[in-house]
Amino acid sequence: MDAAAPAPQPVFGGPVLTPDLVAQMVWFEKVTGPIWVRGIAKDVRPWKKGSLRRCYGKLQYGDASLPFRLNSGVDPAEGKEVILAGVLTVTKSFGVELQGEAVGGWHTQAIEKHISLPSRTQPVVLLSKFVAENPLETLGFLTTKTGWDDICGAARLPEVRRCPQQKVSFVDESDFLGGIDELVKQGVAGIVIARGGGEKLGAIADSVAVARKLIEVGLPFYTALGHATDHGLLDKYADQSFLTPSDLAHRLCAHVEAERVAGEDREAAEDAERERDKAFAIVSAQDRKIGELSTVCVELENRITQFEGEALEHARARKWLLVALFVIALAALAAVTH
Repeated sequence: MDAAAPAPQPVFGGPVLTPDLVAQMVWFEKVTGPIWVRGIAKDVRPWKKGSLRRCYGKLQYGDASLPFRLNSGVDPAEGKEVILAGVLTVTKSFGVELQGEAVGGWHTQAIEKHISLPSRTQPVVLLSKFVAENPLETLGFLTTKTGWDDICGAARLPEVRRCPQQKVSFVDESDFLGGIDELVKQGVAGIVIARGGGEKLGAIADSVAVARKLIEVGLPFYTALGHATDHGLLDKYADQSFLTPSDLAHRLCAHVEAERVAGEDREAAEDAERERDKAFAIVSAQDRKIGELSTVCVELENRITQFEGEALEHARARKWLLVALFVIALAALAAVTH
């Protein structure tokens, strides 16, 4: 086809392709008929010579692009979303070019995926609470060899190396789900998912199947995936999300140390409570002894009072007895005298 010949102007309508789909069409032996392609106008270069007027550029969509030449109509603005209609043409340099005109614009709209996941019925358990309520050795890890070495090195806790851990693939969903089952079989009370940044991080970080599995297992789980700017589906549903594996390791170490200090404080408080209970017991025993002695003293006083009364009665009786004897003696003496 003569590159200088004006391209036929199609009537706008039908499906609208993008440059990546158009690239697949050039493998056919012959492409006939008009097509409609949408993309971002890049490298727009208007050209005019005498009565001839054209506009060159490329239509960008993702990583794919398609050169275009517009022979009439309004030239698209640089960086704008446009729809071009025309036919595919082979240029003199044996390149593929879309020749036609701009027929309109289009607007991108983010598509929010509807993800159906079971509801979490268990309350959120922060890592600090988990460490306070569970032995550290009940925390299981799903990670890579590099991630595990980074965690152990950053935490500097011998207990961490005794934690159950599964080195799993972060690009193979089935292998990762199997790793979760293995940790559950070992009786872990919580799960950590940790991996550094890199390609295909979203294969697990955004996996609906993995998120559903973790929620259904019902154990607290914590994520430390990628770099500080990475945020995936698992982070959204985790009990707590950390910026990086190293960040999780440092925080874990801090929580363990804080719990150790708190444990020492609790032990000291319990010792003081026991000593206070002993002192109270001694004081109570002394109070009981004092009470018993007081009772004995009262009884003794009552006995003394009783004895004093009895002695007084005996003295009075003895006195009257002596008086009576004296009277009798006087009477007897008088009788003898007469």
